[in-house]
Amino acid sequence: MEHRRWQCVACRYQVSLTAGTILHNTKTPLAVWFWAAYLTVTEPVRVKHYRSDDPARELLIFLPGIGDVLEDYESRGFIDAAHKSGVALDITVADMHFGYYVTRTAVERLRDDIVLPAQAEGYSRISLAGIWVALAHFTTR
Repeated sequence: MEHRRWQCVACRYQVSLTAGTILHNTKTPLAVWFWAAYLTVTEPVRVKHYRSDDPARELLIFLPGIGDVLEDYESRGFIDAAHKSGVALDITVADMHFGYYVTRTAVERLRDDIVLPAQAEGYSRISLAGIWVALAHFTTR
């Protein structure tokens, strides 16, 4: 892979396109990063829903950690454990992948694609949980 650098004709200082950015020293081609950013901005967050057997007014949103996929919470027993807890709650796993954080759209996408529609559906309490999120609540007023 060719690494382009620009050089000052006066002092011969060299700089790359990604110097001083979050992409500095990345091995991933910039075209891949730009494609990921584009998809992140234009596509809604992918989700997987798990409905409670009882009518639920509470929604728990799981946010996977780096390298996790939507199905990991189910395969690791989190979904069953939550449903066996005795609390009537529905669960949504959100695919908030790295691209949302790189483009700084994670909070906006979470709000627009998941929280606001859930509030419109009538959930009175919405909680977030994940590897890096201790716990956060959105309560309808």
